Amino acid sequence: MNRAGFLAALILLLAVPVWTQQNTGQIVGTVTDASGALVVQANVTATNAETGLVRSTISGDAGGYVMALLPPGIYSVRVEAKGFATTVQRDVDLRVGQALTVDFSLKPGGASEIVEVSGESPLIETTKSEVGGGVDPVVVREMPILDRNFANLMTLVPGVRPAEGFDPTKTKVGNVSINGSDGRAYDFSVDGGDNKDSVVGGQIQNFTMEGIQEFNVLTNRYSAESGRAVAAG
Repeated sequence: MNRAGFLAALILLLAVPVWTQQNTGQIVGTVTDASGALVVQANVTATNAETGLVRSTISGDAGGYVMALLPPGIYSVRVEAKGFATTVQRDVDLRVGQALTVDFSLKPGGASEIVEVSGESPLIETTKSEVGGGVDPVVVREMPILDRNFANLMTLVPGVRPAEGFDPTKTKVGNVSINGSDGRAYDFSVDGGDNKDSVVGGQIQNFTMEGIQEFNVLTNRYSAESGRAVAAG
């Protein structure tokens, strides 16, 4: 019994917290009619044009809808409601960590009638106060990188610059300074897994350029889930 108790205590001491990371995004919005009145119980469906993933929800009492945990990509969002023409907005570009607002104003008509809405995504994020930037798939795929280290693309985000590493044996994994801090002051995670070397800074493990689709850098006012850092997440 003493040995079993000792082993149980040892397991608890060795347990480490798992730090999360946003590797998805969400599409939110409000459904109204032509007069601005809220439309409730409207069926909202988002379809990923590249993977075929389909996610559906229903607008609530305030006409709002939320589709969370969506993988980044190009989506087509479709809204259907009784007494209104079906409305579709294509080419909705959702990036990792983004809460994209897509509102709909429905026109009277039958369900067989389809109205396509065109328009660019808003440039200002109105649902979050985080400061930072993202590196999208086009940049990852086409930007030339001398040492093929995707982390060097972080310097495209304002407030991020290259920094010297603290350990000469880890020069190939890259290191940056964010908001004037040293390379030990930010958290680094990939698909929810911790990848930060807390001793010398930078990454523990590098990844191939082909293995990275896109990523974002939060330089200020990041949420608790991106914590454990004094500079960025």
